[in-house]
Amino acid sequence: MSALRRDRPGRGRWCDAYTRMGGMAALSRYADDVIDALSEREQAAAQRIFTRLVTPGTVDYAQPVKIDQFAPEDLELARTLGDHRLVVFGPDTIEVAHEALLRGWERLQLWLSRDSEVLALVTTVQNYKNEWERNNRDPMMLLPGPLLENAFRLVEEHSRHAIPLADYIVESMEVTRAEQRRQDRLQAQHDAMRLAALSDLARLSATEAPVVALELGIRSLLSMPLLQGDAAVRLALATTKPEHRLSLPDAVRQVIYSQDGGSLAAVGFDGTVQIWDAASGEPRLSLPHPLAVSSIAFSPAGALVATAGGDRTARLWDAGTATELARLVHGDVVRELAFNPAGTLLATASADATAQVWDVATAELVARLAHDDWVGVVAFSRDGQHLATASRASGPGSGRSPRRATGRWPGSGTATPSGRSSSARTARRWRPRARTPRPGSGGSATDARCAGSSTRRSCGASASARTAIAWCPAAGTTPPGSGPSPPAPW
Repeated sequence: MSALRRDRPGRGRWCDAYTRMGGMAALSRYADDVIDALSEREQAAAQRIFTRLVTPGTVDYAQPVKIDQFAPEDLELARTLGDHRLVVFGPDTIEVAHEALLRGWERLQLWLSRDSEVLALVTTVQNYKNEWERNNRDPMMLLPGPLLENAFRLVEEHSRHAIPLADYIVESMEVTRAEQRRQDRLQAQHDAMRLAALSDLARLSATEAPVVALELGIRSLLSMPLLQGDAAVRLALATTKPEHRLSLPDAVRQVIYSQDGGSLAAVGFDGTVQIWDAASGEPRLSLPHPLAVSSIAFSPAGALVATAGGDRTARLWDAGTATELARLVHGDVVRELAFNPAGTLLATASADATAQVWDVATAELVARLAHDDWVGVVAFSRDGQHLATASRASGPGSGRSPRRATGRWPGSGTATPSGRSSSARTARRWRPRARTPRPGSGGSATDARCAGSSTRRSCGASASARTAIAWCPAAGTTPPGSGPSPPAPW
């Protein structure tokens, strides 16, 4: 067009001059030259711009698009394309300068063939958004379920196209999720009330065993803690006689089953550790401790029992003979312990401000994970590759300098905490950090240091020390829990 204006052909000769200059091919070459001169990032932006300016479902019908529907960097490039007379700006829109480009520009046709489904989705979502804004952002105008799923994929896979639609898609997702949570709560409430009613019927039935009413009441509380479920459990307990009454000389601190359900163990504040046959209630073993026992754990195979006590030791026992196999020493009271899923490692948590990992077969120390105050809880992930710990104080927020932890994680180099410690009373997620031992070290202890991770949020501050921690089976994340404080998900 610039060349035609320079040559100023006479009346009726514009078409001849256009043909002589190469016609459609010349216009396409000119557009290609402009695009080829752009950087790779700018070319991607040019593709988004031109494909938006074509009516979805067509390849040769232009459509003006409002300026505010383009991302800032795309709009900046559009102005450059406007300087080259490939697009034109209206008062509030942008459109293709020459419709001939829609029919004869091969690059544009290739772009359209690649992005046709994406562009159609962008236009559909944009139309929904326009209606939403025209109706004062009425929640009834948000994206419906199936379309919302496609819009979410658009955000994940084609984020540049989704930038102008992001606020609408996010609002649709939040409202949809809030509604789903409401529906889930209603369903849980309905299930809880139904199970509580069934518990009452089972308790009054002459044919049902009393334990059935108790089980239904417990299931009601697990579904949602309601007064109906609480009453059902209390009434069922009042009419249910225990199969066995297992006693210890002093108050019972902890009761656990072995993984196969065959054994039941209880520990007392007086140092008593008693193991019974779960089916018959007959005593099997008694494990002597000089002071109070704080924790007990069966190995996954059930062949070993580990106990932790106030005598600053954790002990390994043969579950068949009550023989003490090893004594693992800490500098203060051992508060908690846990086997890894394979049963090859034992983690211990102590008031000496450390969590320690031991080789079960050799009773050797594998890793020493230092904290800034006493450690109350340890838990292995289901795959055994991570260890979660919870302590009373940790990190910059506690006003203490971080300590160094020593010890080599089996077969994987050093252990590194992967949850940031932002305040006192925190939980940490430790993971192996690949590192080749120095020559001649013989696999001896290396170091593990506290380091933040951008992939997990730190556990928030709590009003008290954390007393429980657990791994999410599906997601592999650790939601720490504490006494009176709310859980802080990672």
